[in-house]
Amino acid sequence: MINNLFYALFLATSISDKIINAFKPIIDLMKGLSYPTCFIMMGAGILLIISGNKHKGTDMIKWAGIGYLLMQLLPSCMTLLSEIGNSII
Repeated sequence: MINNLFYALFLATSISDKIINAFKPIIDLMKGLSYPTCFIMMGAGILLIISGNKHKGTDMIKWAGIGYLLMQLLPSCMTLLSEIGNSII
């Protein structure tokens, strides 16, 4: 009975590890695309400031920077949540 419980727990963690590793290329792609996207959005914000729309330009620059930082931190946060979930089980 106890051996079956340990085997089920090991199987569940190995399945979740396989799923996490399957999404690794997608996560790397999203992190890689976040830099050029942020660069383009910040450039567009600067153009808005130049054209006289200061409020909209600074707002675009601010949210582009915040989005970039969150995209870079998201995989670490998800790993932390996964570890917390594994420790509860």
